[in-house]
Amino acid sequence: MPDTESGKILLEAERLLQSQTSFKTTILRFGGLVGPGRHPGRFFAGKKDIPNGRAPVNLIHLNDCIGIGLAVIEQNTFGHLFNAVSPAHPQKADFYTNAALQGGLPAPEFLDELSNWKIVNSAELPVLGYEFKVKNWDNLTY
Repeated sequence: MPDTESGKILLEAERLLQSQTSFKTTILRFGGLVGPGRHPGRFFAGKKDIPNGRAPVNLIHLNDCIGIGLAVIEQNTFGHLFNAVSPAHPQKADFYTNAALQGGLPAPEFLDELSNWKIVNSAELPVLGYEFKVKNWDNLTY
């Protein structure tokens, strides 16, 4: 259930597409995008008192976005809704601090708290038989 205005609008657009009878729609809900030109270290570099440092991240690498999209097309798997995020969900503080340092950027400072959070699960993806290329965010070159 969306809790932001943009989320509500996206849900409405999804429902509109799913209600069409002249074609089948597969909806791919990707997590936060990481990959070339999207180095995650830059998002919080040098910032202080960032809330919710213990919250899990829900990210996906560009290579997995492309792989999942291709799997849908190649297998003609239309008429589904897939949540697509990496199976790894490190804490926000750990992930973004490591990413900033790896990118040679100043480390961010997070508040050691856990408030608003969720873990998005890609449980539906086994229908595609898709194997994530990026399963672990440690030592990843962005």
